[in-house]
Amino acid sequence: MSSRRTRSQSTNSTSGSSQAHQTNDTIPIKKIPEKIPEKILGATFDSSGQLQFFMKWRGIEKCEFIPAKEANLKWPRCVLGFYEASFVWDRNS
Repeated sequence: MSSRRTRSQSTNSTSGSSQAHQTNDTIPIKKIPEKIPEKILGATFDSSGQLQFFMKWRGIEKCEFIPAKEANLKWPRCVLGFYEASFVWDRNS
């Protein structure tokens, strides 16, 4: 256990103080609230063949297309609700 510092350790310790100084000079960024989905209105494929959901947001009039992969990860209950409401399963099979 030597008391000698390596070059990378001394560089990191000095750069940490300069980074602290830089953060004091930056302007804080306002955090944008996350959109909350109200309903999936429809689904379509984009030009590259990826499934897109047309989503309505709570408190926002404007709807937008969201990639299905993203919607499946962020709002799985909303996606399942869309599929349950949209598809009719053949009960005779």
